[in-house]
Parts: sequence; structure tokens; C-alpha cells
Amino acid sequence: MVLIQDQIKDVIEDSTTTKEQLDFFEKRLRENLIIAESKIMKSLFFFIIFSIAWLVIKFALIKKLSIFGMEFEEFGLPLIIIPPVAAFFFYELHCNLGISMVLDYSLIQFYSRKLQPFKKRNLNELLVYPTIFNMIIEIVKRIILYLLLIIPPWD
Repeated sequence: MVLIQDQIKDVIEDSTTTKEQLDFFEKRLRENLIIAESKIMKSLFFFIIFSIAWLVIKFALIKKLSIFGMEFEEFGLPLIIIPPVAAFFFYELHCNLGISMVLDYSLIQFYSRKLQPFKKRNLNELLVYPTIFNMIIEIVKRIILYLLLIIPPWD
């Protein structure tokens, strides 16, 4: 199995790789990560909206709905249609989370290989776009290190 960090290391150390190619790769990684993170927020928003709408209709919190002058009293069709739509946004959310993790990990590996002097001083993490995933990973990492008594919390 070929690992992402090995492939990135090989590309950076390859003598045929130009600086322009590395800059383009870094730029595309960052752009794709930002796009994936925005899609995560969009999918989460629509999943929550459709889930709340289904709950409101299912438990009859509304009896009558008026949209553009039309009044609706029967909600049988929305009760059938809303769950698959919400499931789609839930699926899209998880797909984008996976894509975001891969892009984030690739960018971290790229920076750690390209900027070795910064990595030695733990400054390479400042170069990574601050994402939800990065923050969660950093918090979990610090908690684990604290529990192992390796570092004091938030030093």
C-alpha cells in the first residue's frame, strides 16, 4: 500500500519537479480544502433544516401551512419526501468530511516535507488552514498527551 506521505515525499524530492508545480499543488490543495469545508457547512445546514421540518410535520406542530397564497392541510407527501432528502444531505456531509480529512492530511504532509526547519520548531501547523477537523485533532492530541503526562495542558 502506498501512503500519501510517501507519495508527497517522492514528489518533493524528485529532481524533475519544478517549484511552479509544487506551488500549483499547494495552491490547489488549499483551494480544495476550503471548498470541502464550505460544502460541509452547507450539507450540515440543509440536513438540520430538513430534519427539523420533518419533525415539525410528523408530530403535527403545525396544522395548516400557507405558501404564496396556497394553503396546505395534508402533509402525507412531505412526510415521504423529506427523509430521503435529509438522508442525501447526511451522506453528502460524510463524504465531504472524508474528502476534507484527506486534503487536510495531504496539506499537512506537504508542509511538513517542504518546510523541515519549521517542522522542527512546530511552526508548520500555523501554515495549515484552520478547519474544524484541524481544531478537533489538535484538541484530542493535546488531551491524549496530557493524559499520558507528556505535556502540561495548553502550554
